[in-house]
Amino acid sequence: MAEHVWSVLCQKASIDKDTNEVSLSGVVETINVLETEEKVRSELSERATPADGPPLLLFPMELVSYWTRSESATPETGVGRIGIEVPSGETLKWTETPFTLEAGFGWRLRVRMGGLPFMGQGLYRFLVQIKDEDQEGGWRTVARIPVVLAFQSAETSVPG
Repeated sequence: MAEHVWSVLCQKASIDKDTNEVSLSGVVETINVLETEEKVRSELSERATPADGPPLLLFPMELVSYWTRSESATPETGVGRIGIEVPSGETLKWTETPFTLEAGFGWRLRVRMGGLPFMGQGLYRFLVQIKDEDQEGGWRTVARIPVVLAFQSAETSVPG
């Protein structure tokens, strides 16, 4: 089974087409919003409908994961997925993707997102999983990337 090496949530990732090197810019650990939670909730509710799920707090970001073969000479395939755990503990928005490690030793999963499903202030976790029939539920979590969403009114923020 493929091995997870690392996962990072950032604002922008770029992969050099000649060297295949990855550059990560603006690693995301905290999202500070310079408004009150009530104001943001009110503005987001105006553009959301219940069928859409929670409104999206616009904040472009990318999740990048690097995977390798478990045995360097043995080609592998698998399925990975990413979900977002909101402060209530509920997991939303699973994105599933098959992958192959047949032509090369390593593989990167890169998921671009326009923002965060807004479920209030608190701790969000991006979950990275691999399909594993030996695990209960059929998936094994290989990374939990925490992101804190915090609100601070512009009037009460401290400069610098």
